[in-house]
Amino acid sequence: MTMQTASATVFDLASSCPSCGSPRVLRLDLQLTDGTPVVFTSCRGCERRWYVGPDGDLAVGDVLARTVKPGKGSVPARGRG
Repeated sequence: MTMQTASATVFDLASSCPSCGSPRVLRLDLQLTDGTPVVFTSCRGCERRWYVGPDGDLAVGDVLARTVKPGKGSVPARGRG
């Protein structure tokens, strides 16, 4: 997955995990291959991981689809060779 750090990503983010309430969350500001700025968040309390983009939550499949380089086709599904 090709990603670059985003220089200025501003989203309305909670200061704790929405699942367990833990304040122990790790946030990474990223820019996907298609230019979409996203924030990846991982909770150290319950292991939940999620992505938030400019329009709200993003599913992992949406993030993967946005990381495909033009002309390279789709991302292969897990477990398939």
